[in-house]
Amino acid sequence: MKKKVQDASHDQTHELNTMNRHQKDDQETLDSLMRDKLDQDGRMRQCTHEHSEATKRVEKLAEHIRMYESSLDEQRRIRHELKSEVDTSKGKI
Repeated sequence: MKKKVQDASHDQTHELNTMNRHQKDDQETLDSLMRDKLDQDGRMRQCTHEHSEATKRVEKLAEHIRMYESSLDEQRRIRHELKSEVDTSKGKI
């Protein structure tokens, strides 16, 4: 009887140790996955921020382009007027 109890106790202790090892392995896997998820979330936030900043830069550049194109058109108009005045003046001389 004593031998049976010892064997059963040994078997249950072995099973408990095995389960504890599995639980520890599972916890380490979970911890690793959680760290990976946090890293991914951080990268996602960073990429979202970078995208937002890039979009703002594109909008500012587009505005500058529009402004410079408008200025260029005005300068072309002035040049054309001056050229017309010069041609008119040449005709009078």
